Amino acid sequence: MKSYIGSSSGDILSVFELVSKGLEAQLNSIHATLSNERVKIPTFGDKKLLSGLYRNITRHALRCIDDEYRRLKDAENPKKGPLQPCTNRFTDMMGLPCARRLRWLIERSEAVQLTEIHPFWRIDDAPLPFKLVSSFPVSCAEFYWGCL
Repeated sequence: MKSYIGSSSGDILSVFELVSKGLEAQLNSIHATLSNERVKIPTFGDKKLLSGLYRNITRHALRCIDDEYRRLKDAENPKKGPLQPCTNRFTDMMGLPCARRLRWLIERSEAVQLTEIHPFWRIDDAPLPFKLVSSFPVSCAEFYWGCL
């Protein structure tokens, strides 16, 4: 934001317009990142298990689920030891299915459903919850003196 404002000198209207431009640039960056998330399909993870999630949740969330899947696979290895008892902490904190839930789904040959993913991780076409005002709605005279 500081790069858009530049110096701290100037009237409040010019600072407001610079802040508005900075926020608009950040919003455009968010939109570009979300578009990028929709286009790229990760090459990791169990394709059958995650089939309904590609292009619907962020790659970071997919990677977290894949980490849980790897924990599950490691637990099947006798050298690594079994899964620890479930505390539901991962699901409560992250809003994503844990290793035990993934095992349950695999045993039934089911995929993770989008409804099991917290909305925070979803990439959808819903608009962001705010809209920027593109320009200041009043003139300088109205702003400073309330006239016109």
